[in-house]
Amino acid sequence: MKKVVRILGLCALVSLAFTACKKDNTQKVSFTASITQPTSNSRTHAVGFGHHLVWDAGNAIKVFNNAGTDMDFALPTEGEFAQQATFNVDGVDKVNFLKDLAIDSAYTSFYPNAVVEGNQVKMVIPANQKYVPQRNFDNNLYPMYAYNQGDNFIFHSNAGFLNVSVTCPQALSGTIAITKIVLTSKDATLDKLNGEVFYDKDGSNYSFVGGTNVITMDQGAFPATLYYQSSTDFTFVLPEGALSSGFVVDVYLDNGDVKTFEAPADVNTIEPETYTVMIPVTVGNTLQIIH
Repeated sequence: MKKVVRILGLCALVSLAFTACKKDNTQKVSFTASITQPTSNSRTHAVGFGHHLVWDAGNAIKVFNNAGTDMDFALPTEGEFAQQATFNVDGVDKVNFLKDLAIDSAYTSFYPNAVVEGNQVKMVIPANQKYVPQRNFDNNLYPMYAYNQGDNFIFHSNAGFLNVSVTCPQALSGTIAITKIVLTSKDATLDKLNGEVFYDKDGSNYSFVGGTNVITMDQGAFPATLYYQSSTDFTFVLPEGALSSGFVVDVYLDNGDVKTFEAPADVNTIEPETYTVMIPVTVGNTLQIIH
């Protein structure tokens, strides 16, 4: 799933609106995936710019029926997909698998890269995340689950987002760049930032098995040039409850400098389905407090 530029919020309620599942002699059916647009608890005064959450080519969802059997459904590997995308399903087995869509809670679904481990479904919030410019985040990164309500699947998540914005002094505008940014919570034992997300196959009993208290962003569209007039944004996917102990951001510059910014405990705790945008910080000082 791709996040088009300058999102200020994420209340990731994704509606999969299915077209009529009428079988024909070719055993084909199609359904559409519609994404409810985001809101935000942004700590700035900024407002949205009219951009959206959209599907990416090749995005796949794993769907379970009440017997615990699963099938994967994917978008084409090429093409542009906006707020609503169409999944075309071919073949007797998959068409028959979807025969109970009229029954509420007959199916659950998970996105992305869901794998089955025993009676549970696992997804991962990785310790290394890619930099995608303009308050965007990487495809196939944000873990979600869904129940069907008739022909409608409504996706929710127990993960959220932190956006860190960085600027530079006017004299340095356009001349320096970030090569890596590292997010670290202050409590290495209790405040884990990456790890494994688990649900039962029916979407119940969410649990998070934490890995470490660090997420490193050193992949993607680096170097990220800094400008005086506008901020350069870095968006992290995090489990709910993360950053309750406060956090530190280390910003690595292409001139060899490392700038450190700190945020206090409690006020920045990550909420599910929420995109939290921090007030921009400016490189040039060794230490700043961000709110």
